[in-house]
Amino acid sequence: MFIATLKLILAPILAVAISSICALPSLSEPSAPVQIDAEQMSAAQKAAASWLAVVDAGKYALSRHLAAAIFQERVTPEQVEKTIQRVRTEVGQLNSRKLDSISYTKTLPDAPDGEYVILQYNSIFEQQKSARETIVLTKEKDGQWRVGGYFVAKGRNS
Repeated sequence: MFIATLKLILAPILAVAISSICALPSLSEPSAPVQIDAEQMSAAQKAAASWLAVVDAGKYALSRHLAAAIFQERVTPEQVEKTIQRVRTEVGQLNSRKLDSISYTKTLPDAPDGEYVILQYNSIFEQQKSARETIVLTKEKDGQWRVGGYFVAKGRNS
Protein backbone atom coordinates (compact mmCIF):
# COMPACT_ATOMS: atom_id res chain seq x y z
CA MET A 1 0.00 0.00 0.00
CA PHE A 2 2.78 2.42 0.92
CA ILE A 3 4.68 2.00 -2.34
CA ALA A 4 1.45 2.13 -4.36
CA THR A 5 0.67 5.46 -2.70
CA LEU A 6 4.08 6.70 -3.74
CA LYS A 7 3.80 5.81 -7.42
CA LEU A 8 3.75 9.47 -8.35
CA ILE A 9 5.33 11.90 -5.93
CA LEU A 10 5.90 15.00 -7.94
CA ALA A 11 8.40 13.82 -10.51
CA PRO A 12 7.72 16.02 -13.52
CA ILE A 13 11.35 16.56 -14.43
CA LEU A 14 12.13 12.89 -14.40
CA ALA A 15 8.84 11.93 -16.05
CA VAL A 16 9.23 8.67 -14.20
CA ALA A 17 6.84 7.41 -11.57
CA ILE A 18 8.14 5.40 -8.68
CA SER A 19 6.96 2.01 -9.74
CA SER A 20 9.69 0.17 -7.93
CA ILE A 21 12.31 1.09 -5.40
CA CYS A 22 14.91 -0.32 -7.76
CA ALA A 23 14.62 2.80 -9.91
CA LEU A 24 15.95 5.08 -7.17
CA PRO A 25 19.58 3.92 -6.95
CA SER A 26 20.17 4.99 -10.57
CA LEU A 27 19.47 8.57 -9.49
CA SER A 28 22.47 8.54 -7.18
CA GLU A 29 24.72 7.24 -9.96
CA PRO A 30 24.72 9.95 -12.62
CA SER A 31 25.45 8.75 -16.13
CA ALA A 32 27.88 11.62 -16.76
CA PRO A 33 29.93 12.27 -13.61
CA VAL A 34 31.03 15.89 -13.51
CA GLN A 35 32.23 18.35 -10.91
CA ILE A 36 30.42 21.31 -9.42
CA ASP A 37 32.00 24.01 -7.32
CA ALA A 38 31.37 24.10 -3.58
CA GLU A 39 29.41 27.36 -3.79
CA GLN A 40 26.91 25.90 -6.26
CA MET A 41 26.60 22.67 -4.27
CA SER A 42 25.91 24.69 -1.13
CA ALA A 43 23.29 26.80 -2.97
CA ALA A 44 21.54 23.63 -4.14
CA GLN A 45 21.55 22.17 -0.61
CA LYS A 46 20.07 25.39 0.79
CA ALA A 47 17.35 25.40 -1.87
CA ALA A 48 16.45 21.80 -1.02
CA ALA A 49 16.39 22.53 2.72
CA SER A 50 14.15 25.58 2.21
CA TRP A 51 11.74 23.64 0.01
CA LEU A 52 11.61 20.70 2.42
CA ALA A 53 10.85 23.10 5.29
CA VAL A 54 7.81 24.33 3.35
CA VAL A 55 6.64 20.75 2.76
CA ASP A 56 7.33 19.81 6.39
CA ALA A 57 5.16 22.76 7.46
CA GLY A 58 2.28 21.39 5.38
CA LYS A 59 2.36 24.25 2.87
CA TYR A 60 2.04 22.02 -0.18
CA ALA A 61 0.59 24.62 -2.57
CA LEU A 62 3.46 26.96 -1.71
CA SER A 63 5.95 24.13 -2.35
CA ARG A 64 4.67 23.95 -5.94
CA HIS A 65 4.99 27.72 -6.34
CA LEU A 66 8.62 27.54 -5.18
CA ALA A 67 9.51 24.57 -7.41
CA ALA A 68 11.15 24.57 -10.84
CA ALA A 69 9.18 25.92 -13.80
CA ILE A 70 8.90 22.51 -15.42
CA PHE A 71 7.47 21.16 -12.18
CA GLN A 72 4.85 23.91 -12.12
CA GLU A 73 3.98 23.29 -15.78
CA ARG A 74 3.40 19.57 -15.31
CA VAL A 75 1.81 19.34 -11.87
CA THR A 76 -1.33 21.21 -10.90
CA PRO A 77 -1.74 22.79 -7.46
CA GLU A 78 -4.46 20.23 -6.73
CA GLN A 79 -2.17 17.32 -7.62
CA VAL A 80 0.55 18.67 -5.36
CA GLU A 81 -1.82 19.21 -2.46
CA LYS A 82 -3.52 15.83 -2.78
CA THR A 83 -0.40 13.73 -3.38
CA ILE A 84 1.92 15.14 -0.73
CA GLN A 85 -0.85 15.35 1.84
CA ARG A 86 -1.76 11.69 1.25
CA VAL A 87 1.83 10.53 1.63
CA ARG A 88 2.56 12.72 4.63
CA THR A 89 -0.64 11.55 6.33
CA GLU A 90 0.48 7.98 5.83
CA VAL A 91 4.05 8.44 7.13
CA GLY A 92 3.25 11.04 9.80
CA GLN A 93 5.30 13.98 11.00
CA LEU A 94 9.01 14.14 10.25
CA ASN A 95 11.15 13.20 13.25
CA SER A 96 14.58 13.48 11.65
CA ARG A 97 16.30 13.85 8.32
CA LYS A 98 19.99 13.29 7.64
CA LEU A 99 21.72 13.95 4.32
CA ASP A 100 23.18 10.68 3.06
CA SER A 101 24.41 11.53 -0.42
CA ILE A 102 24.64 14.38 -2.87
CA SER A 103 25.60 14.19 -6.51
CA TYR A 104 25.70 16.40 -9.57
CA THR A 105 24.99 15.49 -13.18
CA LYS A 106 24.11 17.08 -16.48
CA THR A 107 21.93 14.19 -17.62
CA LEU A 108 19.06 12.21 -16.10
CA PRO A 109 16.83 9.56 -17.64
CA ASP A 110 13.81 11.03 -19.42
CA ALA A 111 14.90 14.60 -18.69
CA PRO A 112 16.42 17.30 -20.89
CA ASP A 113 20.14 17.90 -20.50
CA GLY A 114 20.81 20.51 -17.85
CA GLU A 115 22.34 20.83 -14.41
CA TYR A 116 20.93 18.61 -11.68
CA VAL A 117 21.78 17.99 -8.05
CA ILE A 118 20.37 14.87 -6.41
CA LEU A 119 20.17 14.77 -2.62
CA GLN A 120 19.21 11.65 -0.71
CA TYR A 121 18.23 11.74 2.93
CA ASN A 122 17.73 9.00 5.49
CA SER A 123 14.54 10.11 7.19
CA ILE A 124 12.47 8.98 10.13
CA PHE A 125 8.78 9.81 10.27
CA GLU A 126 6.29 9.24 13.07
CA GLN A 127 4.76 6.21 11.39
CA GLN A 128 7.62 5.25 9.06
CA LYS A 129 10.84 4.68 10.94
CA SER A 130 12.96 4.00 7.88
CA ALA A 131 12.50 6.10 4.76
CA ARG A 132 14.61 7.51 1.95
CA GLU A 133 13.76 10.95 0.61
CA THR A 134 15.23 11.94 -2.74
CA ILE A 135 15.17 15.54 -3.94
CA VAL A 136 16.13 16.42 -7.51
CA LEU A 137 17.03 20.04 -8.10
CA THR A 138 17.56 21.72 -11.44
CA LYS A 139 19.45 24.90 -12.15
CA GLU A 140 17.07 27.24 -13.93
CA LYS A 141 17.76 29.99 -16.48
CA ASP A 142 17.96 32.60 -13.72
CA GLY A 143 20.81 30.63 -12.10
CA GLN A 144 18.70 29.50 -9.13
CA TRP A 145 18.40 25.90 -7.97
CA ARG A 146 14.79 24.73 -7.67
CA VAL A 147 13.15 21.41 -6.88
CA GLY A 148 12.03 19.40 -9.87
CA GLY A 149 11.34 16.07 -8.21
CA TYR A 150 10.58 14.68 -4.77
CA PHE A 151 10.39 11.00 -3.88
CA VAL A 152 9.81 9.11 -0.65
CA ALA A 153 10.67 5.42 -0.48
CA LYS A 154 10.03 3.08 2.42
CA GLY A 155 12.85 1.30 4.23
CA ARG A 156 15.85 2.80 2.48
CA ASN A 157 17.94 3.98 5.45
CA SER A 158 21.44 2.56 5.57
